[in-house]
Amino acid sequence: MEKRKLSHEEEEAEEIKKEVHKKETKEDEKHHKDDEGNEENVVEDPIDILKRNLSAFFSKAHLDTINLADKMFYELKRLYYVTPTNYIELVNGYVHLL
Repeated sequence: MEKRKLSHEEEEAEEIKKEVHKKETKEDEKHHKDDEGNEENVVEDPIDILKRNLSAFFSKAHLDTINLADKMFYELKRLYYVTPTNYIELVNGYVHLL
């Protein structure tokens, strides 16, 4: 399947995905120096881990939906519009589940 040019929304979502990955990498490299100057790992707050992972999930889910909508159009010639409202509905559905 050919790579197509990304739309503006898709480019923004890709940038968000890259930023999340950078943050994950930085968080994984967190260290703390004790009184003697030795480095020891800092235990990260589980809530921060959850927030970071949820952010990555929603970004990936939205991008996957966009890609599958394109695939559906190419294979079935049926349009499915992916809008910011779709994304907000996804988030609201997840909040409702919690």
